[in-house]
Amino acid sequence: MKPIALVSNTTWYVYNFRLNLALEMRKQGLEVLVIAPFDKYTPKLEELGFTCIDWQLNRRGVNPFEDFIALFNLYRIYRAYQPAIVHHFTIKCCLYGTLACFWDGTMHAVNSVTGLGHAVLSDSPKFKLVRPILLRLWANTLGMKCSNPIFQNEVDLGLLSAYAPRLRSNSFVSAGSGVDLDYFQPVSVSNRNPFQLRVVFAGRLIEEKGIREFVSAAKAVRQEHPSVTFVACGEIDYGNRSAINADDLADWEREGHVEFPGHVSDIRQTLREADMFVLPSYREGLSRVLLEASAMGLPIVATNVPGCREVVTSGRTGLLVPPRNSESLASAITQLVESPESRTEFGQNARERAELLFDEQFVINDILELYRQLTPKLLDEAKKQVQQIPTRDQVEI
Repeated sequence: MKPIALVSNTTWYVYNFRLNLALEMRKQGLEVLVIAPFDKYTPKLEELGFTCIDWQLNRRGVNPFEDFIALFNLYRIYRAYQPAIVHHFTIKCCLYGTLACFWDGTMHAVNSVTGLGHAVLSDSPKFKLVRPILLRLWANTLGMKCSNPIFQNEVDLGLLSAYAPRLRSNSFVSAGSGVDLDYFQPVSVSNRNPFQLRVVFAGRLIEEKGIREFVSAAKAVRQEHPSVTFVACGEIDYGNRSAINADDLADWEREGHVEFPGHVSDIRQTLREADMFVLPSYREGLSRVLLEASAMGLPIVATNVPGCREVVTSGRTGLLVPPRNSESLASAITQLVESPESRTEFGQNARERAELLFDEQFVINDILELYRQLTPKLLDEAKKQVQQIPTRDQVEI
């Protein structure tokens, strides 16, 4: 039986965002390959019984020769393992993987477009000049006959389909990667300390996540409410072009307005102790961490941008503010700091909305149905090899 491959720019992504999909695929009797550059999460996937294949890819590279080598090596992996379906995550993997599928001509590509990245957000003259060229290239590649794109928001689909109208006919929009509603459970507000409010940010420490605006807002809020604690969970992503400077992080830590605990392996404990969640991102595919915060019943302050506004309903589950605007961000945080009633109401509404729209099982079912449509015989064969798979809590390492 031919396998199905999950292809990403890190095994970290597969483990943290697509583990339940991989487990469900195996539960259905499918053989799962994970193709990605190896990192510290690779052994965790291997311990769970998944076959991992190392693919050398420079996430931030723009060297055409280096990128061609990465593309050719991916093609060689596909030829060696002959998967029936290759499911790509993140834009570079989607583009290179689709081209490799086109060259091979024997497999289906499923492309989860988790965001359009730095090239769309950057204000640099170089990226402004090449942006239309990149978007046209991306649109036409994702529109190839072998490609089946899954977008996380309507804006990204609309932007690319303007360059390749046929994208509309073979794409659909899903609720990101969804959220595990059993794994992320709300905590009663009564369990939190009313005299020590905690405002939490979680994400990579890069410009585009709005970390600078978060730090500036923390300084402003603490001038009026010095007892409020601000926590920013995450590490500098040195593989990203907009990674913050290590010196800036050191300065912020010395100033003491924001705590920086680094990467948190299990964000649930941090969210249990939080009174609100803040994400001042410039743009998202569909923010997974906002889904997790919603599932845990937290009120949210986020930016009014694609990938955030699909999750947060302003005035009902949280507040939306303009991007790159620390003053508006500070004002919204202050509004919730001073209104415990709003925090409680928004948090309850956020959990209800997550249950209604963002259950991870909905997303997994949609993906498996797409697999079934592409390779019905494979799914029939897989039914004969169904395995008993543990729950996420049982496999957490």
